[in-house]
Amino acid sequence: MQKPSPQLEIITGKDLLTSPIEPLDFTIDAILPYGLFILAGSPKVGKSWLALDMSCAVANGNHLSGALSAPNPS
Repeated sequence: MQKPSPQLEIITGKDLLTSPIEPLDFTIDAILPYGLFILAGSPKVGKSWLALDMSCAVANGNHLSGALSAPNPS
């Protein structure tokens, strides 16, 4: 016997526009929100170096390339 499939909640556009949206928390100010993200771009443009620089900034609580700040790890 099959389990019934879960029902999806339908949200209208009006409900979506009038619902409150919580502000995002950022790992790195204004560019890297908490959660999963995809760093994509053309080959050889520096994605790996950017990822390394962001990782070091977050781990050490330093500035990213001297411009954006990352919170101190706790």
